[in-house]
Amino acid sequence: AAEPAVTTVEGLERRTWVMKDVPARPREPFAPGWRDDTPWLDVSTVAGWGDVARWYAGLSDGPSQADPRVEARAKQLTTGDFSREAVLRRIYAFVTDEVAYENLNFQYSALVPASAPAVLEALYGDCKDKVCLLRSMLASLDIPAWFVLVSPGSEGVSPYLPSPRFTHAILAVESSPGRLMFLDPTARGIPFGALPASLEGCPALVVRQGE
Repeated sequence: AAEPAVTTVEGLERRTWVMKDVPARPREPFAPGWRDDTPWLDVSTVAGWGDVARWYAGLSDGPSQADPRVEARAKQLTTGDFSREAVLRRIYAFVTDEVAYENLNFQYSALVPASAPAVLEALYGDCKDKVCLLRSMLASLDIPAWFVLVSPGSEGVSPYLPSPRFTHAILAVESSPGRLMFLDPTARGIPFGALPASLEGCPALVVRQGE
C-alpha cells in the first residue's frame, strides 16, 4: 500500500492515503483471502490483545463454569478407568456429535454464550455455546480449558490490530501439562485433535483471564 501523506490540522495529525488506477482483483478459485492481497486500512483503539482476552473472559467464564448437572453428564460419559486422552475424546465426541450446531445469534447473543446447563438441556447451540458446554464438562473433571477466538481464513489470515473482530470460537485444552490442543466442536467428521482446513494458519486468541 502507498505511504500516507502526513499533515497537521488544528493540532491533530492527519494521514492521507491516495491510490489511483488500482487494478481490479480477479475472482479466482482458491485465491488468497482479500486481506492477504488487497490494500486495506485497519484502525483500533484497543491497547492490546490482553484487553480483548480479559473482556471476553468476563463474558464467557460465568456461563462455562462447572455445574452439577453438567458434571453428572460428564462423569456418566467417562465412568471407568480412562486415560486423559480417552476422557477428552469421549467428552469432545458427545458435544460434537450429540449437540446440534445452530446459528442462534438472534436468540441468545452474538457474543455471550448460553450457559452450559442450558446447552446441555437443549442439545443445540452455535459455536460459542458448544465450546461453553465442552469447557464446563471438562472443568467438572478438573481439566483446564479456554475459549479461543478465531476467524476462518476465507477472508485471509493477515491479522487485525487488537479488536473483538472474530467470527468463530473453538477450545484450547491441556492435552498434557504445558501442551495445548485445539478442538472445534462444530466440526463433525474431523479426526480428534485436528482442525478444519479453514482454520489452518489463522490468527487466534486464547482467552485466559489475567494474561
